[in-house]
Parts: sequence; C-alpha cells; structure tokens
Amino acid sequence: MFILPNLAQHTTIMNIGSKKFLFFRNLKADLELENGLVLGRRASRA
Repeated sequence: MFILPNLAQHTTIMNIGSKKFLFFRNLKADLELENGLVLGRRASRA
C-alpha cells in the first residue's frame, strides 16, 4: 500500500484489513494521525 510522504510523517497507526467473499476481495485501511483524527473509519453510533 502506498501512502503519501506528507501523510506518512503524521500517521501514528495504520490498520489494513482484507476480507474475501466468494470471488470478491475487499481491502480496507484506516489511519490515525498524531492529532487524533482518524481517516477511513466510519464513526460509531452511540
């Protein structure tokens, strides 16, 4: 997976998940930045 250098220097956590259903593949990634902002994950409902 490629990540922009400017984004990489501010990323503290990167999670990558891959799921397969029949012949479909789904790749998901989420990044947590040093300021606490999370990219790629939906907000959980309370």
